[in-house]
Amino acid sequence: MVAGERDRPDVARRRAQWIKYQGSIDPSRLVFIDETWTKTNMAPLRGWAPCGSRLIAKVPHRHWQTTTLLAALRHDGITVVNYDLPWNPQRIEQRIGRCHRYGQQRGAPDGNCDKRAALYTDGRDAKDPLLSPAYGDMPGFPPAILTTGSRDLLLSSTVRVHRKLRQAGVEAILKVFEGQSHAQYLFDPSAPETKEAFEEIALFFDTC
Repeated sequence: MVAGERDRPDVARRRAQWIKYQGSIDPSRLVFIDETWTKTNMAPLRGWAPCGSRLIAKVPHRHWQTTTLLAALRHDGITVVNYDLPWNPQRIEQRIGRCHRYGQQRGAPDGNCDKRAALYTDGRDAKDPLLSPAYGDMPGFPPAILTTGSRDLLLSSTVRVHRKLRQAGVEAILKVFEGQSHAQYLFDPSAPETKEAFEEIALFFDTC
C-alpha cells in the first residue's frame, strides 16, 4: 500500500527531484519530521467486565487539552519534543517544549527560540522597526513584492507586513507558494517554483 498523494502532479514532481538528488546528499544532514497528538479525553469511557463486577480502568490524570508529540529522525538518533498545546508550527518554533534525544549519552540542548532571538536583538527592543519591519511606518514605502510559502515559519509575519503596506496605500503583492518553506525557491534552481518565483519578481520590477 502506498500513499494516494503520489498521483498528484506536484507530489510526483518533487518525488522525482528527491530521487534525482538523494545520492548526493550527506545522510548526516537529513532530518525527517513527523508529528502526532493525543488528548486525555481519548481514554475509553466504556468497557467490559464480568456480570456483577465493577469495571476499573486507569486514565492519565492531567488537563483535557491536546498534547503534541513532534519527532525529528536523524541518522544517529531521534529528537522528541513534547508540547502541551495543539499543533501549530509558529508556536512550536517560538516556544519549544521539552527535548530529549534518544540514543544520546547527554541531554539535547533546549531548542528555545527566545535564546536565538536574544542573540538577534542584542539587547534592543524586538519591536524596533530596524529589527522587524512588521512594526515600521509604512506610508511612503515604495512598491513591494513579498514572496513566501505555505510552510514558511515567517508566513504569518509576511502576511502582517503585506496588510500594513496595503493599509498604508502602498502597492504591494503577496505571493504564497504551496508547500514551500522559508526562501526555498533559492535552493534549487531547477525547480519549477524557483523559475516561477523569479519570473514574477522580474515582472514586478519591470512593471512597477
